[in-house]
Amino acid sequence: MQIKNKFILDIRTGLNPCASRCRLCQLAHTKPSKITFDRFKSVINKFYEFKLSQKLDNMSFLFWDGYSLNSDIHEFSEMYSLHEKVGEWKMKALHLGGIHHMETDDIRKWLYDRKNIGSEYTSASYFGFGEDHNYWSNRKNDFQFLLDTQRIAAEIDLINEVHIFLLNSTLQNLPRLLETIDKNINNVRECIIFPPYYSGLARKYEKERLTSEQIMNLPITVKQYLRSDFKTWKTEKEWVEYVRLLKDSEKIRLNNSHFTIELNDKNIDYIESHSCEDILTDLFKRTFETYNQLPPISLLAEKYSDIYSDKVYMYMWDMESLWLDRYLKENPTDFERKLTYFGR
Repeated sequence: MQIKNKFILDIRTGLNPCASRCRLCQLAHTKPSKITFDRFKSVINKFYEFKLSQKLDNMSFLFWDGYSLNSDIHEFSEMYSLHEKVGEWKMKALHLGGIHHMETDDIRKWLYDRKNIGSEYTSASYFGFGEDHNYWSNRKNDFQFLLDTQRIAAEIDLINEVHIFLLNSTLQNLPRLLETIDKNINNVRECIIFPPYYSGLARKYEKERLTSEQIMNLPITVKQYLRSDFKTWKTEKEWVEYVRLLKDSEKIRLNNSHFTIELNDKNIDYIESHSCEDILTDLFKRTFETYNQLPPISLLAEKYSDIYSDKVYMYMWDMESLWLDRYLKENPTDFERKLTYFGR
């Protein structure tokens, strides 16, 4: 195993089910798993102990155990402790997407129990106002549930974060949504608006993506909430120009050296029975081979872009993923997508 540069090992599985069926789901590629939390935790500890024993200071850890926080309080506490010990990020956020709807007293207890363990804030994503949101979350009364939950969170001194997706079909009600959030939710430290990622089920809804002109013409009451990096967002034609100006070294994929293990019912026995070195050696080899199967960024930009498109994308990988999908329609290729950043 020869990786001298910094790299990230990302271990994930689909343990906790999601109660939502969001039409823009980013996690649809991760299949539900029947492995137990104890087995998942054992795998995390196995790789962490390997990192320490081999003094792999260049290795960082990420791990994720499911679609939502629909775990009991004991498992939540165990996961929190595991992140404190191992992870690169801590479980300070209570992501509300996909948790089961509860009555007022039950959600208050749910929040309070997790606050007592160490969580500091809630995070909720809104697709629009009222029934607009419920349509995209594909869940009855979800809009009101999120509002009520964040209102209760503030009452018990939790901080709130609000994330809002920019969608064509919900655009006209954005001012009303912002007004409702302002009136109903306190302790809001962040309220931001941004386009959907090009990943998961959102790939099907490019018609919902705004153009640069639409974003520029947003009312100031909405525009002030655009995420702070909005000046780096680019239209498709601007992303083409961006790629053309890149140096050759900057066009090489895997600069971030992100390697993913998705634990599931089929591979858990292999992961448990083989050494970390053998597993990582195989993972690195397969990942590099997978990227090498794919056309270079420059070819995708020149042949599979729409240089007349004014639709806005936040990241290069959003844009590259769309170009790759166009390429694959013409050139079907069998590759391990989940090993790449195209697997989002």
